Amino acid sequence: MLVFNTWYYSWAPSLSYSAATNPWIYRAVQLGVYPLIGVLYASYYSYSAIAPINAEAGAIFAGIVAASLMGVVYLAPIAYLATKLIRRHGKWLISKQIAFSSITWFAASLVLCVTAYATSSGQLLAVGTSSMALSMLALGSQLGARALTFVQLPSANLANSVLAFRRLSKAHF
Repeated sequence: MLVFNTWYYSWAPSLSYSAATNPWIYRAVQLGVYPLIGVLYASYYSYSAIAPINAEAGAIFAGIVAASLMGVVYLAPIAYLATKLIRRHGKWLISKQIAFSSITWFAASLVLCVTAYATSSGQLLAVGTSSMALSMLALGSQLGARALTFVQLPSANLANSVLAFRRLSKAHF
């Protein structure tokens, strides 16, 4: 938690000040926080399900849920667009190798966390949990980007129809 707090408070106060003084930034931050609230609820409920058995395991599981959902919500669209751009320019991204390396990274992080608990090493635990959260962000973004490839996006004709409708409605009202 110390690692997260250090990271968060390194940029959050300046963003809060900017948002308070600029309505565009305020609205963007507000829209960006709404999915985070849902992610935190899912994380809370996952902790509540595991904590009666073991509070430490509940905290780790809640972190896994939160990190993977943040990867799906915030990073998957970026990963999807990056994959499309890379493929468009003739370079192929080997998604199976990337997924395998992310799963390996997660497994190594899990082993690191177990070792940290066994040795009661706070520093090792900080490294292990940070690594685990980052690996779950990576996995969540990859799975989300993969899911986006199966979603049918609206065609250009539909977008042109919407634009034409907007022009007509502005002209008549």
